[in-house]
Amino acid sequence: MLADVRNVPESFVLQMQARVVSQIQLAFYVCVCMFGVACKSKEVVRADPKAAARASQGPESRPHMPPMSPRRDTFARPGLRTPAPESSAVNGRGGCRVRLMAANITSGDAQSYEEPGVHIFKALAPDVVMLQEFNVRGQTLDTFVRGTFGAEYTYFVEHDSSIPNGVVSRFPMLASGEWHSSAPNANRDYAWARINVPGPRNLLVVSVHLRTKGGPRAIEEREIVEYMRGALKPDDIAVLGGDFNHDAQASPSLAGARSFLALSSPLPTNMDGRTTTSANLSKTLDHLFVGDALQRTERAITMDGRDYPHGLVFTSDMAAPAEIAPVLPRDSFATSMQHMPVVRDFDLCEAP
Repeated sequence: MLADVRNVPESFVLQMQARVVSQIQLAFYVCVCMFGVACKSKEVVRADPKAAARASQGPESRPHMPPMSPRRDTFARPGLRTPAPESSAVNGRGGCRVRLMAANITSGDAQSYEEPGVHIFKALAPDVVMLQEFNVRGQTLDTFVRGTFGAEYTYFVEHDSSIPNGVVSRFPMLASGEWHSSAPNANRDYAWARINVPGPRNLLVVSVHLRTKGGPRAIEEREIVEYMRGALKPDDIAVLGGDFNHDAQASPSLAGARSFLALSSPLPTNMDGRTTTSANLSKTLDHLFVGDALQRTERAITMDGRDYPHGLVFTSDMAAPAEIAPVLPRDSFATSMQHMPVVRDFDLCEAP
């Protein structure tokens, strides 16, 4: 029989109501706490769902993405860089001071750029390079440029050649390409680039590797003169550099370039005062010819306490190793390195 609730004392009813309310409050509190913990856990997961995966793989590695460079010829390629050592005595340039370099300093048995040439590039730290035999082994040209010159550098290399010419630049290339050689049995052309250098004018750069025989070489020199004459704009300054395979300063085939190149200006020298650039230092084969406007802005290069007012023919034994690190004393005389590089400095803000 059910109890008659009408006879239950009022105090008992109030006591039971208080207990029920207390239990409900406790249950509500527990639910709120559990819900909060669950939400916080979910937020952590949403904030970093791959934290455990990254922790198991070690420090995160991100690919370096170079800034977009201006569109160039189809065969232009972007380059990347690790800067040359700041301790080098031939570094330390800034502002409008620009270093130009002509280099056919491959070595080894495959006419490619190996450690000795890389050491020389890093020590001299050029801003614009005219390279010949622009080949590498065991890596891409992108990787070579990245490791040798740096992230801000771009390059152009001619195509369909076993020993191509190329241009490497720290400054943006506004245009680049190659001019065809019509010399018999030609296996390379002429690489060029128009570069947005510091100062009021652009720099037209031409990188060449001429033939060893006089007949075909004369054809190439006359072609280069015509190509450059047609390409030069009124506000351009110009440089023609590379391996000419002879002393081209007085070449009759280049005489037509005297209207835009200072061919009769003094040549760069080595530590013995000689202009020779061949492996045995007996012949002048490599040149950096610049226009009159650029010639007037040339600045001396100082190495080992000595000034080279007209530029430098570099050899790896001309200064203490600490001054030209990471060059080693025998780098310039590595197996099959047949040329010494030529380097000249200019203050382009002074270009009229």
